[in-house]
Amino acid sequence: GIQGEVIYIDHFGNLITNIPNENETTEFRIKNKKIPVKRFYGEGKMGKIIAVKGSCGFYEIASNKRNVKRISGAKIGMRIIARCS
Repeated sequence: GIQGEVIYIDHFGNLITNIPNENETTEFRIKNKKIPVKRFYGEGKMGKIIAVKGSCGFYEIASNKRNVKRISGAKIGMRIIARCS
């Protein structure tokens, strides 16, 4: 997989990674937890953590209606692993 990290946390608590979204990533792992890739935020089930292609060119780890920073205890610099198809 591709190793990356959290480079920014927005005011919604979404984690912005340094993994370019042109990679065809199928899932992410944070602290050994699998995170599926979805096409958009609303495609994720309420409260579940997902990954989406962000508008700034990098993958974002997000949750439909929840704050991922609070759920996961994430910090800038935290390691993330992406698995590609």
